[in-house]
Amino acid sequence: MALISIQNIIEDGLVVTLTALAATDNTFTNSGTEFMYIENASGGDVTLTVDTIITTTIENNIYGDLVKENAVTAIAAGKIVMIGPFPVTAYNGADSLVDFSVTAFSSVNVAILNIG
Repeated sequence: MALISIQNIIEDGLVVTLTALAATDNTFTNSGTEFMYIENASGGDVTLTVDTIITTTIENNIYGDLVKENAVTAIAAGKIVMIGPFPVTAYNGADSLVDFSVTAFSSVNVAILNIG
């Protein structure tokens, strides 16, 4: 798994540096305020999955069982998607990392951004 670095957006601005994914499975350090900027420059659609650490079910008297599932989004060819933030209790492992995967990584670029 590749660890993707965080880029902080500050008052003076940020020139975003995209990282070309080198694998389908990747991670980033998460404080709960990060979000992902993903560019699909490939010729086909790509699915992004951000993994929860556990599938959490909460029983609710009004709505029944509620489940926190993985965050999954389709990224069409030539499109950009932003997704997040990711609450730490649902997404962080013991190492404070969030795991995410893509169905294909060739020509898929990512930046992990944080306002700070």
